[in-house]
Amino acid sequence: MDEPGNDLDTDMLAVMEDLLDTWPGTLIVVSHDRYLLERVTDEQFALIGGKVRHLLGGVQDYLDMVDDLKRGKALPQADSADAAQSAHTAQSENVRTADEQSADQPKLSGKEYAQASRRVSAIERKLEKIEQQKGELESQMNAHDPTDYEGLGKLSAQIAELETQQGELETEWFDLSEQLGK
Repeated sequence: MDEPGNDLDTDMLAVMEDLLDTWPGTLIVVSHDRYLLERVTDEQFALIGGKVRHLLGGVQDYLDMVDDLKRGKALPQADSADAAQSAHTAQSENVRTADEQSADQPKLSGKEYAQASRRVSAIERKLEKIEQQKGELESQMNAHDPTDYEGLGKLSAQIAELETQQGELETEWFDLSEQLGK
């Protein structure tokens, strides 16, 4: 996808981002939209100095590399096989680091931070949708025939299910927000 969000209004862009965020397959996205890239991708790569470089820290790594080049600093040399291996090793180390973190140090860095931020955004959108759905169901209950206990029971069960989902999402949101230091 090359610049997928250029000509979309904000509502359509949000729908497209939701779809891309839940896409089960592989995506190759070319965009200047940093938010879009960090939201819908798990890994980012950049063409810098004639080489494809894996950006373990996301778009911020790219910006740092460009600043280093502007200041005359040389970039580390790594061929694509070394880059892939170092990316895999770093990812494994990040997973181990996350598992070894104590409750006193819930802070994340690099890719983990970007993934947690994306998950927090996704949870916030889901919570908004749940609130809308609950409001619609409550309106349906208010307009429903009060003598139809079966129908009211079904609507009430749907609201209870949404509230359970909401509670689980809020707990996850709270845990991730603590790790992000928000």
